[in-house]
Amino acid sequence: MADRITAQACAKINLFLDITARRTDGYHSLNSVMQQISLADELTLTLGGRGDAITLTTDHGALECDEHNLIWRAARAFFTHFGESRDVTVHLTKRIPMQAGLGGGSADCAAALRALNALCGVPFTTAQLCTMGAALGADVPFCVLGGIARAEGIGERLTPLTPMPDCTIVVAMGSETMPTPAAFRTLDGMYDSFTNRRPKAAEYAALITNLGSLTALADGMYNIFEDAVFPALPALPARLHILTAHGALGARMSGSGAAVFGLFDDHFDAHHAADALRESGAQAWLCTPVHA
Repeated sequence: MADRITAQACAKINLFLDITARRTDGYHSLNSVMQQISLADELTLTLGGRGDAITLTTDHGALECDEHNLIWRAARAFFTHFGESRDVTVHLTKRIPMQAGLGGGSADCAAALRALNALCGVPFTTAQLCTMGAALGADVPFCVLGGIARAEGIGERLTPLTPMPDCTIVVAMGSETMPTPAAFRTLDGMYDSFTNRRPKAAEYAALITNLGSLTALADGMYNIFEDAVFPALPALPARLHILTAHGALGARMSGSGAAVFGLFDDHFDAHHAADALRESGAQAWLCTPVHA
């Protein structure tokens, strides 16, 4: 077995995201369609001898490198289930922006689980890694699975879907953020903890049915968190306007924000949109869908 591996941790976007209820435990049930994209962090893992030391380094100064980091927690969880501890060193090259709704932390966690599984001779199935990841974060099982999937429950119930068409996806992120708990609180206030709002079930079903058509998919995208985030962060709907004005078939916010994205069937239009977003002061990345 090799003792070193480099793994890609792909970001995700939400093509659809709706909250269906607020549960008695305080969590929210949702209907979502998530798609991995080519914007990715990179993890290099080196397995040492017997021991329990987890050493994490990164090129991103704002990240904690201790037990609060999901990569560190993934390594601890993996070796607990494996039943044999090994020293491991992980270096993270960070490219996915933080507090973006792109699942960067979950992607890193999932990549660590998959990489450790490979380094240790594949003792766990993908399903077992998903179960392991669910205890670490709601989006981790999807990031382990990859590709495109519908996510229900609190995000842990996954169903792989037909791949979406190849296209160019422009992702944009500025300096504005809203913490996810604040976005949930705002939506709970707007919709009386989701006691007076019908879920967009028909729209959700229609999007899943139309995944093979990029135009229909783009038309059917939805994200309820825009209701909470856009009034507080007006730069975000302005970025959606830039995307659609430059040819995006559809544009939405991802997750609880604050990154936005647009789907393009013309690569040159996508380049022009990215340039316009950068001129407005945002960061912009040109991406493609990642298929499992």
